[in-house]
Amino acid sequence: MSSKCIPCWLGAGLYLLMPLLTSSAQADLLVNGDFEVDPSPQFGITQITGWTVYAGTVDLVREPGVTSGLTCLETTGTPGAATIGQVLATTPGQLYLFHGLISHHAGLGEQTARIDMTINGQFVAQLTHGGVQTTPTDYHWQPFDVQFVAPGATTDLRLQDVTNLYAFGGGIIDALSITPVPEPTTQLAAGAAAAWALRRPRAGHRRARSAQ
Repeated sequence: MSSKCIPCWLGAGLYLLMPLLTSSAQADLLVNGDFEVDPSPQFGITQITGWTVYAGTVDLVREPGVTSGLTCLETTGTPGAATIGQVLATTPGQLYLFHGLISHHAGLGEQTARIDMTINGQFVAQLTHGGVQTTPTDYHWQPFDVQFVAPGATTDLRLQDVTNLYAFGGGIIDALSITPVPEPTTQLAAGAAAAWALRRPRAGHRRARSAQ
């Protein structure tokens, strides 16, 4: 096998996978999940682009410890624990992945911040962060992943800070996204297409070998 053909096969495989990669990158259902749209810092606010603040207040914080973009969201504002959410257009029965980063306010010390996640009013998961002292330069971010099945054509996601340990601080979140989880058959088909593209010799290469 000529090594010169390998880049061609790799290029073909990547070309076939590009639509899949592009659609995956565009599939995030959340608006402003990284909280970068609005000016920051802001404290004790009740409006965030893309989100509804149903109760309490939130803080948009800009500190050196923010590792995803420049801004993160404190779900207990100045003051008052908040409930925030978005109503999403979803496919009924589709499995989705809610991904993000969580930390907690330095004022909690090593105590645990807790944020309840609900879908259409039903409890799904509690996001937690604790056991470490955070600082403005080191949030000790932890990633989280929660899967849920969309109950209908619209899905009401809500996040409620239930820490209740410190009036001016609770959970801190950033880099949130909600994306469809591909069906196993879709993943298998994508892998098979890539493998076929990588292994299939070009017609010109076959003719060149036959002529030798």
